[in-house]
Amino acid sequence: MQERQNGQKKWLGGCPVGAIREIRRNEDGSVGEMFVGDFSITRHTFAEIIDEDKRAERKRINDEKEVGDEEIIWTIGDWLAQSHHGKGIMTIVVKTMVDWAVRNMNVHHIRALVGVGNIGSSRVFEKNGFTLLETVRDAYPLPEVKGGGRASFHVFEWTRNRT
Repeated sequence: MQERQNGQKKWLGGCPVGAIREIRRNEDGSVGEMFVGDFSITRHTFAEIIDEDKRAERKRINDEKEVGDEEIIWTIGDWLAQSHHGKGIMTIVVKTMVDWAVRNMNVHHIRALVGVGNIGSSRVFEKNGFTLLETVRDAYPLPEVKGGGRASFHVFEWTRNRT
């Protein structure tokens, strides 16, 4: 995955995998798999900045940084089927993928946005060394099918130790 060119490591600009699958042996002995979730590490979009012009400028600056730049701010997106909540799966996925991203993408800064009230997701990030950076209240409208009103979210941040 990494190449050395003139003695320099070549970093990846993203995570090539995202599906979280459960592998099971069926009663007949065959192996089956079931899609149970999704995970991504991408460049941060700065959704926590409400002002559209300021958000666009921060995103532009972040997007223009060279792959492997220590100052890139990344974001994690994740989803897990409700049937698999509370089993420690996402905690392990986040740890594994952050470790992978450090080695293969030179990640130093990651943010994760978690809906206020989503205690399970908040705990996943806390267990993986993320700290609460801020809470953005009434950030965006919720569709009527989800109850309407406005949604708030927490911004968690992880910074790589330089030891």
